Amino acid sequence: MTIPVHFPDGSIRDMPGELRALDSDSRAFRQVPLRCHASWRFVEAGGRWLAQPRHGGVTRLTPPADPWWRDIATMEEPAFDMPSPRAA
Repeated sequence: MTIPVHFPDGSIRDMPGELRALDSDSRAFRQVPLRCHASWRFVEAGGRWLAQPRHGGVTRLTPPADPWWRDIATMEEPAFDMPSPRAA
């Protein structure tokens, strides 16, 4: 499903959408755009959806640091050798 969204340059683009319940007790739904675009956020105003640029930065993912217990020999797990499968 797509939903029309008005962009700042005046264009109207069909964006992916989903049905969301109006409230937890009701069986009524409305269509809203998915919030999955990295550059835009979608805001409802006057019965239509508007795209607004997102502000902020992207955090670079870094690999996790080695666990603190790696330097303690008694806490190190012994290496486990997997037996090789027999050729059939």
